[in-house]
Amino acid sequence: MPLQRKFISPFLLILTLLAVGSAAGSRAVPPATVDAYEVWTGSVQDPWCGTDDAAYLLDEDADLRGPHFSLSLLCGYVESRIPEFAFEETSTARQLADDTELLLVQIAHAADYLPETERFPAVHATSVRAWVEIGRKRIALDAPPTKGGYLAVIVPEGEKSALWIEDAERAQGLDLRNGEQLDPVSAYYEEPGLWTEKLPDYDYDDVRFRNGGATWDLSCDSIGANVTRAVWLEDQGWAPEGKAFLVAEFWWCSGEGVYDGAIWVLDADKAMTVWIDSEIVQSSVLEERPYESGGAVYTAVFEVPSDVERFRILFAPVGEVIDERTGATYELEVLPRITDSEVTF
Repeated sequence: MPLQRKFISPFLLILTLLAVGSAAGSRAVPPATVDAYEVWTGSVQDPWCGTDDAAYLLDEDADLRGPHFSLSLLCGYVESRIPEFAFEETSTARQLADDTELLLVQIAHAADYLPETERFPAVHATSVRAWVEIGRKRIALDAPPTKGGYLAVIVPEGEKSALWIEDAERAQGLDLRNGEQLDPVSAYYEEPGLWTEKLPDYDYDDVRFRNGGATWDLSCDSIGANVTRAVWLEDQGWAPEGKAFLVAEFWWCSGEGVYDGAIWVLDADKAMTVWIDSEIVQSSVLEERPYESGGAVYTAVFEVPSDVERFRILFAPVGEVIDERTGATYELEVLPRITDSEVTF
């Protein structure tokens, strides 16, 4: 939705009327001017535009999202004068220099998207940087514009300008004239979605392990895996081009102290598999960590095509048992039943 236009908005109309009334009773003082490449931010209380206004951008995909930030543009204007509410931010300068124009955008109070790591602490929030580009000139900002605030940029007439935000060494931009996304991380704004799904519980009773004539019969009831589709992970970085991460996390009765005299050693690399149609996907990362109240938590990371939304996830508690008294290893007598789950994003 191009916004390369000039109009007298309500606040400029009020400003014009005030200026006419002042000139009738006193001698006019030439105002100071603001040159091109000036950039400033500020805050406002109320929206400047509604859904029916040409300046409305919230329905135009004027959104940015990263691991630790999100932002949406609400309104966008091209102005020939600086509106009254921005005077304080620009000291006494109230008029634009010749052959310049003001690009003015209001940031939405609530972005259309959450940061990808909203469910986790934003430990790397310092990795977020922001700047404005005017033509080939780059002007750094202290931080991304605040939600509900505004960004004002003075540019030579007709010059291109964009807001860029870099998060985890990946920059994305928004055109300040029309809100168009520039070099977006497409997986953030397209289907499938990014969230966590809970799988059915893993309940296994009397799984038998044998060593010659000796056996162990063990049972374990576990809540099902939490499966998350992601584009960026703190310990992995960005998914490869054309890929997304599928992260499965689950608890099992592994490790010491769960059973009296036995340790169930789960072969986690074989216990959980991901299928896309008839193709199996092997985990690229597998981590095990002790759980404070016993057992172990397993995290398996799978790299999957970014355009696939449906997955089959198979689980069976394959592995072995170690007798703590003798050190003998006991193997599965028969393969336990497979828990077959399907998840869609």
